[in-house]
Amino acid sequence: MSTTTIVATTMATSMEAIASIT
Repeated sequence: MSTTTIVATTMATSMEAIASIT
């Protein structure tokens, strides 16, 4: 896995978590 992939996945997960909370 490249750093870019990890960052993209982390951001996507964070966005989903924020959307769920909101």
